[in-house]
Amino acid sequence: MSALHWSKLRFMRQSPAHYHHFSRVPFTMTPAMRLGWLAHAVILGTDEPPVVWEGHRRGKDWTAFKEQHDPDRIVTASEMATAEAIAVAVLDNEEAAAVLEDGDRERSMEWEFAGRACAGRMDVAGRGLTELKITDSDPAKFPWHARKMAWHGQMAWYGEGARLAYGVEFDRYSVVAVEPKPPHAVCVYDLSERTVEEGTRLWRSLFDQLLVCESSDAWPGYSQTILPWDVPEDDDVTLIIGGREMEIE
Repeated sequence: MSALHWSKLRFMRQSPAHYHHFSRVPFTMTPAMRLGWLAHAVILGTDEPPVVWEGHRRGKDWTAFKEQHDPDRIVTASEMATAEAIAVAVLDNEEAAAVLEDGDRERSMEWEFAGRACAGRMDVAGRGLTELKITDSDPAKFPWHARKMAWHGQMAWYGEGARLAYGVEFDRYSVVAVEPKPPHAVCVYDLSERTVEEGTRLWRSLFDQLLVCESSDAWPGYSQTILPWDVPEDDDVTLIIGGREMEIE
């Protein structure tokens, strides 16, 4: 059994069926994922840097170029320019630059928990743990979105991994959030103690549920019972049909 990564464990939040499916299908990089990976590569540095293709992704030249390089590491000049603009915005922000410099970058680790092999790679690990996220950095939206994405669960998972793999306990958990579109606004968020505790409860709950599913080889979906479907009491439902609003009482 391969080591468990957060990128797979997080699917348990939807259902065991989603985990069982997505842990077995080949990884497909979406455009948003590609930009995130590229921005990480430019800002943090990687052992295998991206390869820039200047032309259109078609024709004999493109086919030959693709055969010479890893297709997942090929980016367009436009994508590279966007990633470089994001990097400038991040590194021009004093707080962001400081936390991204405080530790080892892209540090991999392996550990064992409850007899299960686990693994992960932290963006920056030093006195604190810092993750770089390409996302809406608006303070009015980020906390809600970050919780929905379970990034606190991811970071608490890494925190436990660092403790077991290296004997390290972080004194700070931070997220550098930068927007993918100009002006690439940057904010640095420090997780509160309560947020880290909730993240810990989250990954432990998902992990425990996964162990039960693995031992029983049962992978249910959202629910195994009939669910009620009701509408709010005394609410009018408005439909738009042919451009006209119609109320249903």
